[in-house]
Amino acid sequence: METACGCHDPGFILRLLYGGEDAEYIEAWLAERLTHFNPPPARSIDQGDVLLMVDPHQFSSEGEVGLTVLQRVLDDLPDGLFSGLHLLPFYAGISAGSSTDTLAVTDLLAVDPALGGWDDIRRLGERFTLAMDVPLNGLSTESRAFKAFLAQQPPFDQFFLHKIIGEDGALPPQFTRYETAAGPLAVVSTFGEGLADLDYAQAQVFEYALDALLTCIENGAQLIRLTDVAHLVKGGSGGLHLPQTHLLVRALRALLDGIAPHVQLAAESGLLFSEPNWYIGNGFNEVHLAQHTPLMDDLDHARLSGDARRLTQRAGAVALPCDRVSLYHQLPVLAGAAEAELRVTLAAGLALAGVPSVRLSDLLTAEGDGFKLDDNRLAAVADLLRARRTQAAFDPHGAQLVLDAGAPVFAVLRISPDLMEQALCLHNFSSDACKVDGDLLVDACGMTHARDLLTGESVDLQGEVVLPGYAGWWLSAS
Repeated sequence: METACGCHDPGFILRLLYGGEDAEYIEAWLAERLTHFNPPPARSIDQGDVLLMVDPHQFSSEGEVGLTVLQRVLDDLPDGLFSGLHLLPFYAGISAGSSTDTLAVTDLLAVDPALGGWDDIRRLGERFTLAMDVPLNGLSTESRAFKAFLAQQPPFDQFFLHKIIGEDGALPPQFTRYETAAGPLAVVSTFGEGLADLDYAQAQVFEYALDALLTCIENGAQLIRLTDVAHLVKGGSGGLHLPQTHLLVRALRALLDGIAPHVQLAAESGLLFSEPNWYIGNGFNEVHLAQHTPLMDDLDHARLSGDARRLTQRAGAVALPCDRVSLYHQLPVLAGAAEAELRVTLAAGLALAGVPSVRLSDLLTAEGDGFKLDDNRLAAVADLLRARRTQAAFDPHGAQLVLDAGAPVFAVLRISPDLMEQALCLHNFSSDACKVDGDLLVDACGMTHARDLLTGESVDLQGEVVLPGYAGWWLSAS
């Protein structure tokens, strides 16, 4: 059945996933959990929100925890420049190493002691709208849960995906052999040895995952990104995007809509397919924000090649089921980009419909054994952020019309949800000036003269428009 918000009833989905008895177990556990659930006040997300993405493990200082050092760096930011902070995984067991190491969580309910504690997270939430990653796929083989699995202690004896090893001792791909109290077992290790996949066919695993989300929310999370979501449920043939995976996401969405309706869910599939499965369902029953990784790859390609045609084609093909969902844009790594390239790439990324995030590491420069904010790089982005905040056309749920304005140019018209404001955004990824057909622009936006939101200068759109090298123009009615 459907609820008024259009999401499936959570009890119905839980029974589809786990059957009546286990669904009742989850509901009883949740009722008890909510007796001490007290999240901070809600914050809405709009065009003023550009998130600063941070890996807390990059910040360390002798005698200080990482989140304290991070807070000191953030204190140097101009007030109000970034409204949100996206914290990459900070949980117990995370190590700053390879991409596989960064997934080796021992406990999703605890902060890595080297970084600090939940009190430090909550303090960040007093200043910023917080987004948090929650990697629900698996736990470290060093975790207490996995050690209990090896000892075959209920309920952990069924906590991880596994199978009995055959007489020939052969292991299928992505399985790792472990000696347990019940004999040798093959455990699924999608992301490599050292990480064991959780088994979401077990109600206790769903309980643990939901507890992790609730813990983040009561410590300030307003947006939660589910990472590598395509791998949450594995089929016997190793397939991805299984119906059970979508049901799992729908169950989490339906429950959170009832418990914390202000919290938005985002999904990162963990795949680099040309067109990802976005887990947005019908727009009401899965995640609020989908991450379009290939689109950001094309944005980076435009920066590196000076050719925006791939970006134009991909952005023009984006189609969402309704205006209740949008995209989450993790902008490309730009730490090595020259300031002109940095600015035009950020301008194009920030102009796209969706909620964008900019890496803090792209705005830092080395200082001694640590980092400090680079004033020049910060200045290159500051006016973009301020202009975006004042223009309702950049609302994450507003419309966008992508124009084919020539190989080096990415052109997009943004329109506010109430259709009252628009911004025509032109970005030249070439170092050379280029000409754009003014008739194309006038036909799209209806403006013959416009004002650049970034410089305040007037622009005549009639006839031939010359866009300087690496220029980024955000134009509105003059």
